[in-house]
Amino acid sequence: MTTLTASNSPSAANAGLLLPASLVLRLGLRELADHHLDLGDAPGRANTGDKLMTLAASALAGGDCIDDAGALRSGSTGQVLGCVVKAPSTLGTFLRSFRWGHVRQLDRVSRELLARAWGSTISPRPAASPCICHGAGRGKTGSAAPWPGCEPCQSPPDQTMGHRPARGTTEGIH
Repeated sequence: MTTLTASNSPSAANAGLLLPASLVLRLGLRELADHHLDLGDAPGRANTGDKLMTLAASALAGGDCIDDAGALRSGSTGQVLGCVVKAPSTLGTFLRSFRWGHVRQLDRVSRELLARAWGSTISPRPAASPCICHGAGRGKTGSAAPWPGCEPCQSPPDQTMGHRPARGTTEGIH
């Protein structure tokens, strides 16, 4: 018989966030937000990187409202995320401070983060690319190339449903 016992050592809620947290830390999301996001003298202007990291982690953990970010404040989650996990009320103040120009600043953070990802050895290139082909009916045969730069679809159609399976590729993976 196996017995489960609880220890008093601090644990991390949602420890499955370790991998994505490591990725955004390595890419420098917090620093990008602190550098590019300027809320002026709005009440939520301080520590924008920590607030953005908390919101992203909450969304990744399945949070669908600001209050769900409170679950990240337990145990050692802040150490896992590499940031100071902010309270839901602080996140609400932060989000209410946004205007149109601030959203454009977030776009810049997003573009820079993606550029860093593409330029690193942890690129977001997929391990498998879907085979997307145009066609109609159960006997779909596809087209030569649905858009410029797309490889022609060579996989045979599934005769029962007319769907094509995903083709795997390792090309360009670092």
